[in-house]
Amino acid sequence: MQFGGNRSSSDVAANDDQAEFDVYTYMLRTVGTAQYTIVADSTLSRRIPARSTCTQPEQTDCVPASSHAIEAWRDYLRKNEIRRGIPPLFPADLRVTMERDSRVEKTCRVPTVASFSRVGFDHDHSRAILTMLITTGKGPYPGCGGLSIMTVLLERHRGTWRRAAYIESLET
Repeated sequence: MQFGGNRSSSDVAANDDQAEFDVYTYMLRTVGTAQYTIVADSTLSRRIPARSTCTQPEQTDCVPASSHAIEAWRDYLRKNEIRRGIPPLFPADLRVTMERDSRVEKTCRVPTVASFSRVGFDHDHSRAILTMLITTGKGPYPGCGGLSIMTVLLERHRGTWRRAAYIESLET
């Protein structure tokens, strides 16, 4: 078990790894997960279904039809072919504890665990796509616990990420 916040602002590098942590941090701060301080220490491993491009703005289960979103989706698919470890680099104020996902006890009283996919970016890192899975308890859901999964498109606006579209959303 590691406690996050072990980096200084001078350690911040402008690369995909840091950009992914910026996106993960945004999601933890804004999805109402302030009480979820346990994060799985490796990325999600799941079969990602094919998506068509959206024909209407309010459509879900599709990738928005902009070239930037499609580019981010392709990067997302490529990066998520294999699992990857997540080092404990979250900002100290989030008080994130990293847990080995295979060791997390699956009982009804287990704390909530957030898991992330790798983040797909467009070429200028102005669009990002990721999946976030939040689980509580051992299941079956909703008998003992809960499960929430969302795949979202984010857009960077004035240096801050914002959710632009839901590609997938499920809650039990």
